[in-house]
Amino acid sequence: MAFEELKHKQSTMWDSAPFERVAEHIADIHDDLVERLEPLAGTQFLDVACGTGGVSERAAARGANVTGTDFAPGLLETARGRAAARGLEIRYEVGDAEALPYEDASFDVVASCFGVMFAPDHRAAAEELTRVCRPGGRLGLASWTPDGGIGDLFRLVASFQPPPPPDAGNPLTWGTREHVRELLEGSFELEFVDLESPQLGDS
Repeated sequence: MAFEELKHKQSTMWDSAPFERVAEHIADIHDDLVERLEPLAGTQFLDVACGTGGVSERAAARGANVTGTDFAPGLLETARGRAAARGLEIRYEVGDAEALPYEDASFDVVASCFGVMFAPDHRAAAEELTRVCRPGGRLGLASWTPDGGIGDLFRLVASFQPPPPPDAGNPLTWGTREHVRELLEGSFELEFVDLESPQLGDS
């Protein structure tokens, strides 16, 4: 199964349920990520694999010029409705984290909360995050760790699913320092923070 087929199945899966209900349970992580990134008014802010807009909404409420992108159109439709209901101006667009539809150095801040980690080609996704972030800009990622409760859940679910393509990256490796250094060291000054969400486990 090629990556494109895998991503199509992933997109369909995310579109098939009200993800915004899950997002409510990780609101504490959205809050923490945006607080650490400190998006100032007028900041060009990109939320990659934005889902239903939890991070995008918080950045826009601080005055940032926010673009949210995701490969699941249904999630974006929900995000647009949520933004309209809150009076927030957010541009939501369909896009692939492995091939973002933006010019080089377009954004001051790039973020992804439990999103880009699911892109099967980790190297391509990391290169895209780096490419669209301006030199000296900030990148903020929240990823589940292999050792937390979500890691246990992922392994349980995987035992009932067909195996992914052999070259597809394991999403949980984005939650390890070694892997993130391999992908991003040299492009950003890396800082790691271990947090525990009372709802869903370690991140």
